[in-house]
Amino acid sequence: MKLVEKLKSQLIYFIGTCFLLGYFPFASGTVSTLLPAILFYFFEINDLILLCTIPLIYLLGIYTSSHIQKNHGDDPQIVTIDEFIGFCITMIFIPKTLFYLIFGFILFRILDILKPFPINYFDNKNTAHGIMLDDVFAGLIANLILQVCKFIIN
Repeated sequence: MKLVEKLKSQLIYFIGTCFLLGYFPFASGTVSTLLPAILFYFFEINDLILLCTIPLIYLLGIYTSSHIQKNHGDDPQIVTIDEFIGFCITMIFIPKTLFYLIFGFILFRILDILKPFPINYFDNKNTAHGIMLDDVFAGLIANLILQVCKFIIN
């Protein structure tokens, strides 16, 4: 039974750290945000797929974050699944062109780092939901800005 528990724990860390990118020695959140950006660029991931997978990613994020918090404190820096979901939300209903991917990446990272209201409200919660929701809201705000830009450009 110990082997099963160890494998389960390793899988939780693998997912919660965004495929171990959370262990990157510096800027692990930025590095983890690159993963979905690269996936969007090289693979045709449509908005329906995003809408269906984001709730699953959120639930996985809650589960893995709460488990990792038990060993690493309230807001472990190694947890980066929240950056993954935040960027996915940033890109919903946005063209997955290089321009929008770069612009969305920069917007999301700025919002995630600076944490203006209401992002900072959720960042101050020392729960798994708090870990996830600050990036969800950063993604929503970045998406709103991109939607306005898309409307102006087109």
